[in-house]
Amino acid sequence: MHSGCKFNMAAVRGLTWDKTHHFLRGCCVLTSRIPGNARGISQEKMHVLTSEHGLFRKAISGSLCTQGPFKVMSFLRPMSSQSQGSFLVDLKSSPSSALYLGFSGAIPFCSLATMAFISPEHLNLIAHAQQAYGACILSFLGAVHWGYTLPKTSELKPDWNTLGYSVTPSLIAWLSLLMNPAPGLTTLCFGLAVALWKDLKTSCFPSWYIALRKALSTLAVTSVGLTAAVLYFQ
Repeated sequence: MHSGCKFNMAAVRGLTWDKTHHFLRGCCVLTSRIPGNARGISQEKMHVLTSEHGLFRKAISGSLCTQGPFKVMSFLRPMSSQSQGSFLVDLKSSPSSALYLGFSGAIPFCSLATMAFISPEHLNLIAHAQQAYGACILSFLGAVHWGYTLPKTSELKPDWNTLGYSVTPSLIAWLSLLMNPAPGLTTLCFGLAVALWKDLKTSCFPSWYIALRKALSTLAVTSVGLTAAVLYFQ
């Protein structure tokens, strides 16, 4: 009975590893065929990934995530998010400080949009406040990319593409402040949407940050857009 139990456990472990091995290899093949994939998995790296020498243990521990330009978990994470709908899981995994401060930062957006509906007599002041706050937030979103290039081990390099983009949101924010409230708020909506699009294309950001960006940008764009709509149709 005891030997039979050992045999069954060995069979289960063998089957588990076999399924995991084929799953990881399938992920490699699928990801390497995606056009324009930012992670650029080559056939040579695929053979390294599918090696049976401690791969699964390293992948689980995350030790492979910092070895060279090839990041195992960096391409498994987006695939998992797409196939399993793990947006809420990623959001809940956010550090508590980022989660609370992030959603606290959305309160002015939502509050000002609500006030635009219930206090039309103060609409101009509300619109200017929304415009100024939105410009500050948009500038901050661009600065994230600049700051991410500072560590020597960062995947984002301080090249013209990264640093050039990082100052673009602040320029859009500045231009929006030079406009009247209605077109200025519309410009901010555009800038916030572009910032989210750029972050989604940046593969090195952690999954919790991407989930947080999606949630907060949705609140921000909706609030700024509603305030602009009230101005247009008042």
